[in-house]
Amino acid sequence: MQVDISTIIRARKCTDANDCETVFVEDYRYETIVVASDLENWFGVVALLRTLGQAYCYARVLLLMWSCYMVRAAEDADDRTSSCWARVRRGLFLFVRVPSQAVVYGSSIPIFCYALAHCIDAPNTYQILEHRFSTQLGLFKLNLPEFVRFAAIQMRSIWLLAAAAHLGVWFSTSYYWAPTNGLPGIPEYLIAKISSATIASQLRTLSFRNVNIESIHELSVSHRTATSIKQFTSGPLSGNKLLEGVLIDLKFVLCEYLSNAI
Repeated sequence: MQVDISTIIRARKCTDANDCETVFVEDYRYETIVVASDLENWFGVVALLRTLGQAYCYARVLLLMWSCYMVRAAEDADDRTSSCWARVRRGLFLFVRVPSQAVVYGSSIPIFCYALAHCIDAPNTYQILEHRFSTQLGLFKLNLPEFVRFAAIQMRSIWLLAAAAHLGVWFSTSYYWAPTNGLPGIPEYLIAKISSATIASQLRTLSFRNVNIESIHELSVSHRTATSIKQFTSGPLSGNKLLEGVLIDLKFVLCEYLSNAI
């Protein structure tokens, strides 16, 4: 919950109790954010899902390197002049020729681990990122290492696209499918290109984003009362409580897809 407090300061110069003159009037805006979430209770689950997915990817890469070496070793089994280093070098050449997207997105296990972890922590992650981009007077100082880190976090929507692609292939091959029909495919790096649109999800501009005030809720000065009002105005199953981060991903991914289609 983001809280904005505006204060109006008026200074007066008084010669007596009935003779006062206003010297200046100034306003100041205080901004803060309050996050109430049970994400800490889900930390173990999210960490386990991402650890399993990453370990599975590493295992796939190592096994692929080993299989490439064994293929070259089998080809040179009758060639006694071939050294072990030559087989390793030829195996590495074969390894780098394997399409990277086939290695990363070839198995559904790490993809669904990453996608599920992203669905769990995306609402809070995006809320924290939004606060980092919200600066006083709208002035933002770009820090390249920090921006790259934020961009990498916001591109986690790529796992949602990969999971959707796997589900699409599974549905298309579940009924009345034969190997002669082939499989649906996606051009190389298209998923990464589409998911990169979520990097701009925290960009604030009046040219294409409507920021008009639709309603006003008068909150109490008590923090607990204000939090309770916020919970009543936003249901536990509403978008900003359950799937806020995922909905942001879907909106920007859809915009990028339509821009590529048009």
